[in-house]
Amino acid sequence: MRRSPQKIEDIEKQIADAALRLGNNIDGYSIQELAKKAELAVGTIYRVLPNKQQLDKLLEERCEEVFCKFILAPIPARLDMKGRFALVFDRLTDFIEQEPEVAEYLATHGFKDDSKFKASITAFIDEAAVSGDIDIKLKPIALSLIWGPIASLLQCRGDKDSAKILKESVWAALKS
Repeated sequence: MRRSPQKIEDIEKQIADAALRLGNNIDGYSIQELAKKAELAVGTIYRVLPNKQQLDKLLEERCEEVFCKFILAPIPARLDMKGRFALVFDRLTDFIEQEPEVAEYLATHGFKDDSKFKASITAFIDEAAVSGDIDIKLKPIALSLIWGPIASLLQCRGDKDSAKILKESVWAALKS
């Protein structure tokens, strides 16, 4: 039996990229369609991902990895809390332009509770609450206040005007 000379990680990336191009509903296409889009043999797909639940997990991990690499890139320490918040929102609009399929997937599926992104938002909220940059009474709902507009921005394809309004509105809501 002939095996692909590619590394599993490269095949997984190829499959994930093809799946995202087919749409974020994995039940909307067959493994044969996925194999064709990925330019891989059907057997290779099944060898790497024996079922669609594994594909769903792969997409979730791949999308979070791409998102976090882009959005959570190092943030200059000299920025105050509002500056960090603004930088992340600005990166978000650039991300949506550069990775529209990943943005659409994340808008629809969100992040797991134990994701790096949610952990970073929680750390930001904790630090901003301690420093007085956000209202400490809002701490229990701050994650939702931040994630909701981000999901909306992902869905509206990162319109710069919408992003600016959301950025200012969310910061103002966190301060109240």
